[in-house]
Amino acid sequence: MTLPRPNSIKCPYGQAFTIFCEMLSQETDDCILWPYALKNKMALIRLGGTRRHARLEQAHRLAWIMTHREQIEFTHIRQRCKNLRCFNPRHLEKDSQTCRMRRGLAVLIELSNRDTDDCVLWPYSQMHDGRGMATVDGQKMSTNRAAWLADGRPLTKKQVVRHSCDNSQCVNLRHLLAGTQKENVEDCIRRGRKVVRHGELNGTSVLTEKQVKEIRFLHCPGDKNWGARPLARRYGVGRTTVNQLLKGLTWKHLL
Repeated sequence: MTLPRPNSIKCPYGQAFTIFCEMLSQETDDCILWPYALKNKMALIRLGGTRRHARLEQAHRLAWIMTHREQIEFTHIRQRCKNLRCFNPRHLEKDSQTCRMRRGLAVLIELSNRDTDDCVLWPYSQMHDGRGMATVDGQKMSTNRAAWLADGRPLTKKQVVRHSCDNSQCVNLRHLLAGTQKENVEDCIRRGRKVVRHGELNGTSVLTEKQVKEIRFLHCPGDKNWGARPLARRYGVGRTTVNQLLKGLTWKHLL
């Protein structure tokens, strides 16, 4: 079989896997290089389906799967020869770091599915806020989120995984629920885990409660002496500050 110059043309449609298998069967200690066009310096093999719906797999990962007959979803396979185009099984090895990550994920799944209503705490690495930290498919995330996704539960990009037990280290799936960040903050406030300082207690406040009440009482829309602009000058604040408190966007507790 005559192969074209490396990276010169695209592989004939529908023939990539056949050519790949023929090259993989070679008995050699030299690099086996994919001779067709690459993507990000990596050889990709199109597996089944139409052009639009076909699944792409990296050649060296596919070579490992076919040679060792094992799934490597959460494991990184690297080339000892440092050639990203090579998929000779004799040059491939598992990345020990991602192997540890995979074992960590297995531990997380075991912990999160324990048959108990008590908190199940993550005993390993933690984030700065006390939540457990795990690595899933090369991406670092909180253990509560990782446990939720590992269980196959749906989660949109705008959702977060909340704790019903208020224990950030807990990974018990019975204590986890999906929701929005707004709901998460409301939970914090309602359960006393977050203190919200209103009015004069807020360190960024410029006006006092007495002044806010005066502005709301004196305000007369459009008046050259008692409109929003002159009141802002009188009290030494910006017009936006006055408009916001008049609309009830700020100082809501005084309404």
